[in-house]
Amino acid sequence: MGLFSRTTNGSTWRAHVRIEKNGEIAEYKDLVSTSGHVATAEEIKKAVISQIVRHSPHLNGGRVTRSAIRRVR
Repeated sequence: MGLFSRTTNGSTWRAHVRIEKNGEIAEYKDLVSTSGHVATAEEIKKAVISQIVRHSPHLNGGRVTRSAIRRVR
């Protein structure tokens, strides 16, 4: 399951984001679903980056080296 709960009212995206800092890497590659509104690719990218940094705070300020966001439905 992706970052957000699945719903029929929102949108579903395939997200692949990678952050690097000082030789350390964190990557997210999964489905992301929103509820209540149809999100944009930029909103999804920001949400995924936020989740990566929340899970790996040592990567805060790191460089996004890979970002692919595609709408599924």
